[in-house]
Amino acid sequence: FAEAFAAKDASQIARLMHPEIDFHGLTPNRTWRAKGTEQVVSNVLQPWFDDFDDGAKLVEVASHSFADTESLTYRFTGRDDEGPFVCEQHAYLTENDGRINWIRLVCSGFCPAD
Repeated sequence: FAEAFAAKDASQIARLMHPEIDFHGLTPNRTWRAKGTEQVVSNVLQPWFDDFDDGAKLVEVASHSFADTESLTYRFTGRDDEGPFVCEQHAYLTENDGRINWIRLVCSGFCPAD
């Protein structure tokens, strides 16, 4: 998920999601909710991907499992209209049939990078 996100690869992320995924996200200026792969891709991921240029680099990934939940934290660097940035996202997720069926994701927003 983290690698596909930094690469802005919506089709790979869609393959990782269960068709009935329940997605909630929180960014600095908005809350996001979507049900189903199609809604997540079109209503959440595409707007997020439009906010930064291609060529983002994944710089850190950490994950661990507890009970039936996976905890995933990743950081990536990139460039947007205001210049270079660093961004960190943290997600809790569960699976059904080997695909993400529930995810709660919090995003730091794009923080200026020196």
